[in-house]
Amino acid sequence: MHWSLLLKAPLNLSSFDYTVSGFLCLTLILITEDNTISECHVDNFLGLIFHIIVLFCGRDDVENIKNPERFKKELKVCYKLFDELMNQMNSPIFSDMTNAVEIIAGPECASLQNFLDAFCDAGETSFGCLMVHRKIAVVTRRWSGLSATELVLLSMLATSATAASFSSSFSSAPKCISQDIPIFLPDESPTIYINLFVILENL
Repeated sequence: MHWSLLLKAPLNLSSFDYTVSGFLCLTLILITEDNTISECHVDNFLGLIFHIIVLFCGRDDVENIKNPERFKKELKVCYKLFDELMNQMNSPIFSDMTNAVEIIAGPECASLQNFLDAFCDAGETSFGCLMVHRKIAVVTRRWSGLSATELVLLSMLATSATAASFSSSFSSAPKCISQDIPIFLPDESPTIYINLFVILENL
């Protein structure tokens, strides 16, 4: 993978090329009116866009795009996270743009950790995370061992699912919703999908 800075003028135009064995597979292009944006931020932003595509489509599909029109339709599932990432440019919460996740600390975290560990044991999984107000409260050891990119993407996906599920008025929104989302982990499992089970509670 490598970047190519195409132009730096009144409009910034940058691109990201993903190559496999010397063959070009995918080109991402970013156009912005912000002349103060650094190449570091451009690099991280387009890198996250690419990893969102891998998160939903898997690396094999990205490396072997046989039908571009079909692939463009498959990308529609990525749009919510694309929007979530772009909205952070005008948001006081910008941790995703710096490959970090928002956390929350409190005296209840120790007891919450016990509940999370017990829940994951019952579900026969070593990966688990509890989020409060869109911030991570406690996680299992295996979850904390995921790469920074994967932690950011999974947090974005969970908060995006929460917003979509509880978009109706508070009184009519369900108290609890569970979602089973097939995903690929860009670093841990880019070619074999896993199921992300999300439990959302409307407090």
